[in-house]
Amino acid sequence: MMKSSNLLRKKCLVLWGIAMSLKLTDILLKDFIYKQNLDYSYNFNSDGSFEQEDRNAVIDTIMSTLKKIYINIVTSNGLNPGKIECNCYLLAQALARYSRDIFGEKRLCARIDNLTKLGRITDTHKNQLVRFSDYGLKIDSRSPYVHRQLAVLLYWLSVLKPFSLYTDDGNIVKKLG
Repeated sequence: MMKSSNLLRKKCLVLWGIAMSLKLTDILLKDFIYKQNLDYSYNFNSDGSFEQEDRNAVIDTIMSTLKKIYINIVTSNGLNPGKIECNCYLLAQALARYSRDIFGEKRLCARIDNLTKLGRITDTHKNQLVRFSDYGLKIDSRSPYVHRQLAVLLYWLSVLKPFSLYTDDGNIVKKLG
């Protein structure tokens, strides 16, 4: 009876971990700077500018989800690797650079379409503006594959290193990234 109870508990923890990972993935695959709808289209203000995302709420959600996943891994495996700290400023910088690189072309398209809809530019101007090879964008796709998105995210996390691992006595073990 004890073994089946432990096995059931581990299976529940694994399923819960998958659900938390999916929630985190949903957050990370959206633009960090500007609000997007469920279909990943952008919201605009009345003056034609993008509607800003609440970055602090996004960081808080990411941090709470990461803490839950970390606790789940530690408790299910009986480990005590130490305490993970996050520099929220560096995390925000990494997410902002990731969003710029991944969503740059999509933002530009959305802005051009919105200006056309508002009648501020003509179709002739629009056709001239959508020549994206002239802009030098890092990721020249409106919807890059998820592998490319994750590669860019991991690149910025490894460059800026917002996470650190500390032992219980407070000594830094390693900058993660």
